[in-house]
Amino acid sequence: MPTALHPQDQAVFQTNKNESRSAPLSVNDPGSQMALWLLAAALQLDAYIQRDCPEIAATHKCLLGYRQSGQALGDDMTAQSLPARLIFAERIESKGDPALPFTRAAGALGLTETPRLAFALAALAEEDAAIGAVLADLQGNHATYPAIDTVAQVLAGPQPQLGIGWDIVQPLVAAGLLTEVQDNTPRARRMLAPASLAWDIMRGMDTPQWPPGSTYKRRQDMLPPSALCYRRAFRDRLSRITSAIADIRSPVIVLRHMPGTDTEQIAGAIAYALGHDLIICRKEQNTKNSADRSLQAAQVLTDAIQFRQIALGPGETFELPMTPACKQPTILALGTSGGLAPDAAERAITLHVPFPTASERGRAWRKAFGTQKVEGFTQIRDRFQLPLGYIRRAARAARTEAALAGRATVAPKEARSAIRTIGREQLDTMADFLTAQDDWDRLIVPAPTRVLLRRFADRCLHREPLSYQFNATGTDRGVRTLFSGPSGTGKTLAARLLGGEIGTDVYRLNLAAVVDKYVGETEKRLAQLFARAEALDVILLLDEGDGLMAQRTDVRSANDRFANLETNFLLQRLESHAGIVVVTTNMPDGIDPAFQRRMDLVIPFPRPAADSRLSLWQMHLPDGHQVTPAGLKRCAALAALTGGQIRNAVRTAASLAMAENRPLCDDCLMRGIDQELQKAGAMSGTQMPIAAPTDAASIGLSAFGTMLKGDPA
Repeated sequence: MPTALHPQDQAVFQTNKNESRSAPLSVNDPGSQMALWLLAAALQLDAYIQRDCPEIAATHKCLLGYRQSGQALGDDMTAQSLPARLIFAERIESKGDPALPFTRAAGALGLTETPRLAFALAALAEEDAAIGAVLADLQGNHATYPAIDTVAQVLAGPQPQLGIGWDIVQPLVAAGLLTEVQDNTPRARRMLAPASLAWDIMRGMDTPQWPPGSTYKRRQDMLPPSALCYRRAFRDRLSRITSAIADIRSPVIVLRHMPGTDTEQIAGAIAYALGHDLIICRKEQNTKNSADRSLQAAQVLTDAIQFRQIALGPGETFELPMTPACKQPTILALGTSGGLAPDAAERAITLHVPFPTASERGRAWRKAFGTQKVEGFTQIRDRFQLPLGYIRRAARAARTEAALAGRATVAPKEARSAIRTIGREQLDTMADFLTAQDDWDRLIVPAPTRVLLRRFADRCLHREPLSYQFNATGTDRGVRTLFSGPSGTGKTLAARLLGGEIGTDVYRLNLAAVVDKYVGETEKRLAQLFARAEALDVILLLDEGDGLMAQRTDVRSANDRFANLETNFLLQRLESHAGIVVVTTNMPDGIDPAFQRRMDLVIPFPRPAADSRLSLWQMHLPDGHQVTPAGLKRCAALAALTGGQIRNAVRTAASLAMAENRPLCDDCLMRGIDQELQKAGAMSGTQMPIAAPTDAASIGLSAFGTMLKGDPA
């Protein structure tokens, strides 16, 4: 018996040796079924070669082995005609289990015996190298797989009709069961090979080789809808999905969700409710891609539901062709942007995955932690407002963090560290991570500004109960503020302090990574950034936000139109954002008034007064300086410098002192101020604001003195 056939099938042949011509052959498993089909294809190939190419039959003794296996099944298998082979095929399938992959595919695609033999012939060449050598001699081009015209000659008789070969194999190729090995040759000469995944499934392999990013999940390994941590109303909708799609042909179930949602678990619950296994495709495929066609074939062979995760930008659509052979629905996780092409949209059912409440998050955290001891559980549940998928990841990482630290108990700090790791993974390509601060004494601002900052922090800490108080769904959880004031007045520092106060990370928008010259790309990247920041519950800092929130203008060119579209998109996305957004600007007049209306608070950051400037000078001076108290007071009273300018002046003065190998003193500090003022004047083209009339020459600031007079320094 040829090695292409399964060893266990020898018993099949012996059992059926004395059966009559009409008796069915025993088919109990995929391997036995395909072994019989391979034998049927080998016998058909042998009959053709003996009839038309006897010299090849004499050269390749492997055909004799197959002939002997056929004789073991009955005398009728020695016949040389096609009808006898088809009778053999009918005997294979007469008691075939409908659950066997090849039988299921044949029924779904409406395959007669001839295309099934065509597939078996290609699979035979894949499994038996000796048959490949036979085909190479037969075709005369060293091709070890059957060409389409070879299939026609072997299966359709001595003088096949023109194009009959393609008619036989086209359903197999379209369904992804066969692949064309050479697609740059004339169709008739293209070789055919079984698709790897489809062939693995048809042979009954325990671990088929799924495409990268794809896995197969059996129903018994999935959770029913009732076991999910979501609210009962959503679980009930999942349980009723069977009746909802009953009248829809090739239905599409769309999951609308934010990043970090446990869409695979939800898709598994849907498959469980429908009574099917699940094919998970985590990598976006192209419908023209061989991997994609392979998954479609696998869906037909296994009668499973396919689940895909698709990332779309605003205005983008996804083409999902109808697969007539597959009756099961396709589940798509589409996120919050984009949509389906019209043909798929007509057969779609949309499920909006709700953001979990505090109690739902609590159940998810407890389930994810398992038997792990946790301290500060309520703080973890309430503070980290995450989708359930991120909760599972964070809990697993937090347990690891605690174990590495030698702790038997998970604390909130481990949970925050785990969430930070996830955040860096998701946001680092589009935003810059800023370390949160907790020293409010470093922020030198007027008392009214500090009061407003505290008020905003309280708003952030209580935003979830506030959202339920004014919205029954709790979806309006967004909090937005605008920090307005000159550069260097502490706006970015205030955002970092808010992160420390609230207990969350701060990410600053990276304009270089988001803004794109191509139309629509900026909006797409902004949508991704906002969605991820929202899901991770971080503070999103739009530093110098006037660059993105410029006032809309009259449309005089295409550039004006696209700029206005970007502004409109940002307006809408900012309003719908369920997280915390901080916008800073030193040009409030340049921001579109519509943005200010959408802010919960507008917090001013004015230039510091003289007493505040003195505090800033004292804070920034390094240890060991020799600046006199009188000199420091003169510096504070000299000009209305901001905190950032004071820091720069101190660093310049320290550099000068090091270069001259002396300590930082009044003279160095004055020269540092002199340089900072020159820089500010050169950049602005204006005079620096003066706090009080001062004789600049008396303190040795020549450049500053000339600037007072309006002369160039």
